[in-house]
Amino acid sequence: MNKYDGLARIILQNVGGKDNVVSLTHCITRLRFVLKDESKANTSILEQTDGIMKVMQSGGQYQIVIGQTVGDVYDAVVEVGHLASKAQVETSSAGKQSLFSQFVGIVTAVFTPMMGMLCACGMLKGFMALAVSMGWLTRTSGAYLLWYNAGDTLFYFLPVIIACTSAKKFGLSTISGLMIGLTMCYPALTNLAGDTPLDTLFGQSYYQTFFGIPIILPSNNAYTQTVIPAILAVWAASKLEKWLKKVIPAVVRNFMVPFFTLVIMIPLTFVVVGPISSLLASFLSSITLTISSLAPWLEGLVLGGIHQTLVIFGLHWCYSPLRYNNFATLGYDTLITPNFVASFCQMAAVLAVMIKTRDKSAKSLCAPAAISALFGVSEPCIYAINLPRKIPFVCASVGAAIAGAVVGLLQIRIYSGGTGIFALANFIDTQTGSMTGVFQMAGCILLGVALSFLLTLVLYRDKDKQLTANDKAALAADAEANG
Repeated sequence: MNKYDGLARIILQNVGGKDNVVSLTHCITRLRFVLKDESKANTSILEQTDGIMKVMQSGGQYQIVIGQTVGDVYDAVVEVGHLASKAQVETSSAGKQSLFSQFVGIVTAVFTPMMGMLCACGMLKGFMALAVSMGWLTRTSGAYLLWYNAGDTLFYFLPVIIACTSAKKFGLSTISGLMIGLTMCYPALTNLAGDTPLDTLFGQSYYQTFFGIPIILPSNNAYTQTVIPAILAVWAASKLEKWLKKVIPAVVRNFMVPFFTLVIMIPLTFVVVGPISSLLASFLSSITLTISSLAPWLEGLVLGGIHQTLVIFGLHWCYSPLRYNNFATLGYDTLITPNFVASFCQMAAVLAVMIKTRDKSAKSLCAPAAISALFGVSEPCIYAINLPRKIPFVCASVGAAIAGAVVGLLQIRIYSGGTGIFALANFIDTQTGSMTGVFQMAGCILLGVALSFLLTLVLYRDKDKQLTANDKAALAADAEANG
């Protein structure tokens, strides 16, 4: 018997009973119900119940704030109410939310189970960079190889983990989700490039086809470290699987459903998602080159502002060919340099949230996420803190845009790739040894950090609000009426 069974029964009774529940999920601190009729819920009783911090109604959801034990309470509610079929699935209320709110909701649900490990891996990679820069370890030492690759593994195999959590979100079988993610990272498929391309499509070379249809991978020639392709593939697979379960006889359903899911979804992932990703990448690259030729400061403004959004969609790799072509032909790059400030701006927004928020669980994630961003790994900041709260993410993007405009205006040169605080050394002129670029970029980082921090500090508010006088009076009356 779960020690939270009693609390679970109180929650179910006071959300109008299990028959009033359309769907149920949870984030870092809250149970998120979609109810058929929210008027049946007894908010005042729930807010007076031990173990419940607050109740909120927002975005078509009835949210019960639990705190750090939300996962245990969620499991108890699902078990006591027999709600497994309604847990972690898409809701019919999605139409009540804006497209951006729906997108943020999906990303939050997908990343919530991995938040702690995401922060830990980012920190581990950062500390390995520190260890090398301080001379404590070398890149060829066994300790470095084990620890760095342990931290990098989560990011490299991100589609696998994303596919697993997305499967829970969309109601796809977990093993089917894992198989889609694993296939996207399989070496034989991520290294499809041969010596001579068969042809080009959307400006991208391809080396293999699926019955004549080009198999085009993203610009970095792989789906590793990407997010959106895996989410889209699993969402489509969840629809397909539900249909297959209806049309395939029960006697062979156990193996024929996953068989046809793989047979149909893997080609679709590689011949539809791939070309779309490559088309978007080519479009973004051409737009960047055009803007840069007209006004470098404007290109810096745009690239700095959208860089972290591109990270979310896995499109930030589209600039790699441009950058490394500049390294090869010029010995330096100024075109992509404005994106360097973006991770620091995400860090600044997280630090502002850490100061402002009253959510203890979120506050505990802020420090490791900020440390990770300092070393150039901004995903923990994005997915754990800023994007789910929207305003901090926007503030960080604004700060990065303004600082990026200054970077573009100054045409600061970088002589080798890299992100994070230790990559500042890459702005040292390799021919003259001049430190001018280092000081200029440090100033731009400070500008972006200050703007992002102050904007978030001023504009961000926790959604949890204090009770009004009327709320307090109603709670008192309810408590008195219920003895």
